[in-house]
Amino acid sequence: MGSEFEAIPEFTMLQNRMRQFIADQGGAIPFDAFMQESLYGRTDSYYQSRVNIDYQINGGDWPTYAIRPYFAELLSRPIFRQLSEFNGQGQLVELGGGTGAFKANILKLGQDQGLKFKYISIDNSRKLHHLQAQYGGESYLTSALNLPLADRSVNGVIFANELVDAFPVRYLRAVITNDVFSHFEELRYRVKRNNIEHQWLPADDAQIREYWLRQREVLELTDGFSWDWDILNHQMMAVNTLQADLIRECSRVLNKGKIILIDYGNTIYNLLRKGAKWTIFASPDHLNTNVENMHRLAYFADLSALVNFSDLEIVARQSGLTVQWYGPQRHFLWEQITSQEEVEVKKQLRENPTAYTLNIQLLKNEGSDGTSKVLVLTRSGAD
Repeated sequence: MGSEFEAIPEFTMLQNRMRQFIADQGGAIPFDAFMQESLYGRTDSYYQSRVNIDYQINGGDWPTYAIRPYFAELLSRPIFRQLSEFNGQGQLVELGGGTGAFKANILKLGQDQGLKFKYISIDNSRKLHHLQAQYGGESYLTSALNLPLADRSVNGVIFANELVDAFPVRYLRAVITNDVFSHFEELRYRVKRNNIEHQWLPADDAQIREYWLRQREVLELTDGFSWDWDILNHQMMAVNTLQADLIRECSRVLNKGKIILIDYGNTIYNLLRKGAKWTIFASPDHLNTNVENMHRLAYFADLSALVNFSDLEIVARQSGLTVQWYGPQRHFLWEQITSQEEVEVKKQLRENPTAYTLNIQLLKNEGSDGTSKVLVLTRSGAD
């Protein structure tokens, strides 16, 4: 099956290097090693190369540069509310800030509103770090899992958008035989006939349990988290200790304020939903939780937890956009679109660059009408 990236020389270089990397590692590597090397390894990896930057700026990824100003305005509201409590001494720490577009827009909005605060950028990509640094403030070239900040030194907001998406994780599944657990398998990559393919291979059960319990320990400290091991049955799981390490690291440096981590994928939601009083990286609204009364370390997955959709409409109109609602309900969870839908959206963007979408947001049916709701933001005057 062809890839829309095949024509991009840098991706061809990356594929060739990953083939060699897999061979050097003995012919098969786990998913987390594949992601670590392909995203962050050397200069031609995804986040270290110019591919990610060029592809985003040319509208191949969302949100496009035309969407970002009002995306920043939406997020500035809960962020600025928190920063305003520190009388000009607040700090905004952004983890994995990409091209720096969000930083530039937030700084401009803060200046327009007369709000003073210190902006601290953290990124482990040299090229992206350079782009973020040009907008001022403090900028550090390091991992979000090793923040160059003293314990309890941050008063304000620690913010990240889609950071967990870029964390290498271990993909596991439980093999069930006659309704009885048999063993764990782990997703691994290999090279076959010069193609990079994945396969499921038996995994070390004891190692997996130890790996998961490391994360569970952190989650239980947040707010009454409980876990039922049986959730692993019949499901593929992403076991991500880096996620737990991120929570621990952010908690270490935060003194007063809030942590806001936004992630639109549903992997973590599916992983944690069972038995949780409220779920990290899942919609608090979905769990009937009052956002205002949440623990000071607040983790959100959808913007409905942060802004009202009426605000979304107002800001969209101010930005010259029209808002089209599909379906009777305006409240929905943000769900990650499928690969095929994403390809189709990007195809439409290339053919009609005056039309923009802030992702495609699908609601897994929570109501009785049996329909999915889709919000599409389209630039005024577009076909």
